[in-house]
Amino acid sequence: MNISKLEKNVTKLEKKMWWTMWLMQWNIAEDAIRRLIKENLLAYWIEIEDDEDHILLKEEIKDSKTGNKLGEYDIIAINHEYIVVVEVKNKIIPSYIKNFLEKRLPKFMKYKDQILSPEICNNENYKIIEAMLWLVIKPEMKKFIESKWLFAFTQNWDSFKIYNKKDFVPKLYW
Repeated sequence: MNISKLEKNVTKLEKKMWWTMWLMQWNIAEDAIRRLIKENLLAYWIEIEDDEDHILLKEEIKDSKTGNKLGEYDIIAINHEYIVVVEVKNKIIPSYIKNFLEKRLPKFMKYKDQILSPEICNNENYKIIEAMLWLVIKPEMKKFIESKWLFAFTQNWDSFKIYNKKDFVPKLYW
């Protein structure tokens, strides 16, 4: 086997290992994620029940004509007033935030009826808050996060916490 082919195989293996570790971490965290979302949002005046009806995990939207997957939303937390849409990423990169805010969040708004009940979709009083959960946030990204008015969750050992300051007020969408 030549060196070039060996390097390609190692790169593929590294990607598979990273992906497997990411999935394992997500699945391990899934048991506690509802409780953690509830606890973290409560600190910011958003009270949410930690059951499957109020905190949805890994929800997909599909094209109604072709059945093709249009997107997946990692965490959606709902109460009587707010819908918090959370994207999970391994690290913060400005392009991820831009894609989430400019493409994925508008797509959620357009297709939310596939995920949420008609009662919620038809209620114009709901406010949508975007949030992202990163395993790693570099301190130099803090101003960028704040400039986008995002709730930012970050890993905290075997848990996660909201990265924003206590007086932070997120941007609200209707």
